[in-house]
Amino acid sequence: MASTSGKRCTLSIEQKLRILEALKSKTADDVAKQFNIGYSTVKKIRQNEEEIRKIVMNNGNLSRKRKRESPNEEIGEALIVWFHQMRAQNATINGPLMMEKAKQLAITLEHQDFEPSYGWLERLKSRHNIKFIKISDEQAAADHAGAEYWINNVLPGVIEGYDLNDAFNADETGLFYKAAPSGTLAVSGTHPTGGKTPKDRLTVLLLCNSTGTEKKAY
Repeated sequence: MASTSGKRCTLSIEQKLRILEALKSKTADDVAKQFNIGYSTVKKIRQNEEEIRKIVMNNGNLSRKRKRESPNEEIGEALIVWFHQMRAQNATINGPLMMEKAKQLAITLEHQDFEPSYGWLERLKSRHNIKFIKISDEQAAADHAGAEYWINNVLPGVIEGYDLNDAFNADETGLFYKAAPSGTLAVSGTHPTGGKTPKDRLTVLLLCNSTGTEKKAY
């Protein structure tokens, strides 16, 4: 706790909260005597009550001595708190979502000029050991040898006599338009589990000529 002996001691957020609680039932003079601090210090804490409570709400770090000067650090701390809250609910999180949340937190923390970059996000993820982890392990086994043989030995005879602009390849695929991403950002070493994947789908026909000058989807 700070004293009036002339030596300055920085108060933690937790101490400032205790002072704010005391001010609900006591005068500033009485609180200054109770906590052995100057009257001007009590007055300043009361003036900054909204900011102090906002720091607690967004960061939850009561032992921190003073508000950080760098908006990068303050917003990063708040973003990590949000990240862990969302992962505790098994939410799927990706980079663009974290970037958007960082913008929202910047406004909340009154850093309207802050613009998060992917470099900033990657450094933040690295410091907190956050990586992209695939939820589903399903993989299609591709016959690479068979495909290479067909391209080198069969395809030339099929398209012989045709202009390459008129040689098309078409294939159908399923578009699961309600499906969530197959992975999420999570702390390294954890094993995220996904919920039931929606099976709503559309069948899409993709069509493209050999030169890539004409592409269509149906």
